[in-house]
Amino acid sequence: PKNWYNHEHPAFIKLVFSIPVVFDGRTSFSRMGIPDLVAIPAREDHTIFTSRFVSAFFSVLTAQSVSYLFHPLAGFFFAIHSLAAELSATARLEAIPTFFSFMALYFAWRALKPLRTSTGNGNANFNVRAWLFSAFFLGATAASKLIYVVIAFVIILVLIRTWIRAPRHRGVLLRQSFLYGVVALAAFVLLNP
Repeated sequence: PKNWYNHEHPAFIKLVFSIPVVFDGRTSFSRMGIPDLVAIPAREDHTIFTSRFVSAFFSVLTAQSVSYLFHPLAGFFFAIHSLAAELSATARLEAIPTFFSFMALYFAWRALKPLRTSTGNGNANFNVRAWLFSAFFLGATAASKLIYVVIAFVIILVLIRTWIRAPRHRGVLLRQSFLYGVVALAAFVLLNP
């Protein structure tokens, strides 16, 4: 965590990739006599394999989330998209911030949807829990890879659109936006050693 040589890649994502490397299971395999049955990779190969596994896991998680939360065809097209497929098949730092930024956008959309679709009679309920989840995931996105925080501009545009379309809820939106910023900043500080 004290090596701060690349400001675009905070330490959090590298620490996530290092967890399966630290819990190296190769010695357990050799104690159980598995090396005779299965070829145990060298340390470097094991590191690459586990890093590729972390990327693949979060890419599949993102594709499944897109499929479940929006539409199966959207998940399918995300899964076969050439950039997503390439980044999930290699040990790259893209899969985790992709998942976190998607979740930040989804929960912000879910929180603001009742206000955007309200008829102005004051019956719309602001989904505070979804709003706070979105803030946490935006902070986690920033702790993973800073360039992915560009998703915040989309959230701000949806917030502005909601502000214009729901004038009765402007006080709530102002308070919740301040809370959003505090939670996102706190999540970034907590997750970024």
